[in-house]
Amino acid sequence: MLIRKALETDAEQIWSVHTASIRHFCSKSYTRDQIDEWIGFLAPERYLEPIRRLEFVVAEVDRQVQGFCILNLETGELHAIYLAPAAARHGLGSKLMTWAETTARQHGWAELFLKATLNAVPFYEKCGFRIERTTNHPLPSGTPRACVEMRKALTPDMKRRQDL
Repeated sequence: MLIRKALETDAEQIWSVHTASIRHFCSKSYTRDQIDEWIGFLAPERYLEPIRRLEFVVAEVDRQVQGFCILNLETGELHAIYLAPAAARHGLGSKLMTWAETTARQHGWAELFLKATLNAVPFYEKCGFRIERTTNHPLPSGTPRACVEMRKALTPDMKRRQDL
């Protein structure tokens, strides 16, 4: 497994991982209409600007993108960690989180914050994030989609649990 900077040529694979992840993991937390609208808004070309502007990495296994992480170093926001369904529960998400925390710390951030999908809250809690509040993140049509704002302090001597 390799974590590396995303390239524009990865956009198609990133899109594939993202849409499969949403369909698989979010289906118990969001309606089919919400998921369809969310996915309908995504397209490979929508990843190009974030790849250029943000800290955007992919997790690659056998030369195939199996997950990705997007971190905004200007704001300290962790925008996303998504995994291909088959890649879940093998430590890949934890490795992407370790990358995000280490990168943020190296750039002077004392904490990270994020807006988690409802299904991802347990993962982020295991990683040490604490719930601040439940809120909404609008879909492209303006329809609200429930999410949870979370925050985590990054201490310099923080040790990661290996069993996440």
